[in-house]
Amino acid sequence: MVGVVLLGRTCVNVGCVPSKYLLESSHRYFYPQHPFFPRVGAISPNLNFQNIMDGVRKLVKRFRETKYKKVLAPYPNVDVYEAKGRCKSPTEVEVLDGNVKTFKARNVIIATGSRPTAPPIEGLKEVGYITSDSVWNLDEMPKRLAVIGGGAIGLELGQAFLHFGSEVTVVEALPRIIGAAEPEISKMLQNKLSGERMKFQIKARINRVESVNGAKTLEVVSEKGKSKIEVDEILVATGRAPNTGELFLEKASVKTDQRAFIKVDKTNKTTYSMIYAVGDCVSKRLMLETLAAREGVIAATNIMGMNATVDYLSAPCAVFTNPHCGCRIY
Repeated sequence: MVGVVLLGRTCVNVGCVPSKYLLESSHRYFYPQHPFFPRVGAISPNLNFQNIMDGVRKLVKRFRETKYKKVLAPYPNVDVYEAKGRCKSPTEVEVLDGNVKTFKARNVIIATGSRPTAPPIEGLKEVGYITSDSVWNLDEMPKRLAVIGGGAIGLELGQAFLHFGSEVTVVEALPRIIGAAEPEISKMLQNKLSGERMKFQIKARINRVESVNGAKTLEVVSEKGKSKIEVDEILVATGRAPNTGELFLEKASVKTDQRAFIKVDKTNKTTYSMIYAVGDCVSKRLMLETLAAREGVIAATNIMGMNATVDYLSAPCAVFTNPHCGCRIY
């Protein structure tokens, strides 16, 4: 097993685990101040944002240790290399662990995942931004936050910061948030978040970003014309790219699509039949930890001689804002 990043990849390190911890912490702070029943008095809990972020990081570290490292340790036939790997041929994998080590294998499973990407907005790179990978490094809460992208990641993190007290504005290029959901669900969720004072710019694009007097200013273009949003931080949640660029897939006869995602068939075989690919590096519609786990099981099962497939139509997809909402996949 070769790892290019921390064990556990997206879910435990920068995805499901820290985001749900952050969301639940924010709910515990926000809702006592805004009780649903009018005769229940509001209370104001204390907030120490740095302590919350420290708690996130400690939980992630503990889960990575207990759910991954300690699970793998008892198996004498599993070797873990926390190093970069790449293909040398269809039956050989090179590990860059100080020196280059070559391993031969009858079958290979590629599960290198993906990373956040940012749109080519003028000035965005120079001004700086955070993503769902780097947000966990924050120790100070931004008073004003712009979220580029109205999908699950942007809304979940956006609501968490909103509940902690940030002024949050979501900029979405599509006609509605959560494009994979039914229109009625998208509308309901936007109304709910708007009621909590989250701001939205829908069917809008960002023309440029610049730094003005220490603040980050976004020039937004929509049907209403041009407007400017001044914030302290920008969270980019517009999509992800596969971690396939340094794998030398061509040496293994493994083909990718135009976006560099690996092509697979219904059994998760790549274009070289003895090599499988699973998870976010695969060419498909949605990236979910649950799907990645299932695809891993399918690949392992098929290596053992079966002909199993993933039933994507039965896979649920949820957005864990409050309220939660469900989406269709295919």
